[in-house]
Amino acid sequence: ACIAIWSVISAAVISAIAYAASLEIKASIKYNNAIELYRAGNYDEAIAEFESLNNRYDDIDDYLNLCVAYRHYYVYGNETGAYNSMKGVKFIYKISDEEWAEIEEFRALVTKLYEEELEYQERIEKLKLEKEEAKIKNGVPYIGMKESYISKTKLGKYRYSYRDDFEYGEGMRLIETTVYQFYDLKGNRIFDAYCKE
Repeated sequence: ACIAIWSVISAAVISAIAYAASLEIKASIKYNNAIELYRAGNYDEAIAEFESLNNRYDDIDDYLNLCVAYRHYYVYGNETGAYNSMKGVKFIYKISDEEWAEIEEFRALVTKLYEEELEYQERIEKLKLEKEEAKIKNGVPYIGMKESYISKTKLGKYRYSYRDDFEYGEGMRLIETTVYQFYDLKGNRIFDAYCKE
């Protein structure tokens, strides 16, 4: 009887080991297939394969980020997305030094493009700000102007200001408003600016 029980337990253990080995083999095949899909430029399929592995391997997140980065750059032309995704690529196991060098070259490229885009946007913002400041300096308060510029127009500093609730449009809600009043040198009120909310 003991031999029979031992045989049943041994068979169950062997079956469990075989099942675990089978799962590992299937995962390994799926992992290698995902890598080949990535190398072939089939990023969507590679991403789906890597995601299905549920972080079974240590570098899956790195591969996922790499696939997303390449997809951003080569499929969508999104340099910023590629740059951000490359931040998640730390280290990939079992690849050649040559392949890792290519990845680092890509990282350097998207970093350079991202920094150039930042510089360009900063220049654009600076020009917009200069243009807006010129408009403010040479004009009067206008719709859309920031309230902080209220004393920087050609009218100079306002003389009085007060807060009140005004109803804008029939049946519309009351909106908290600051009213700025401007006067000329003779004491005549020449302009009112209403800053809503």
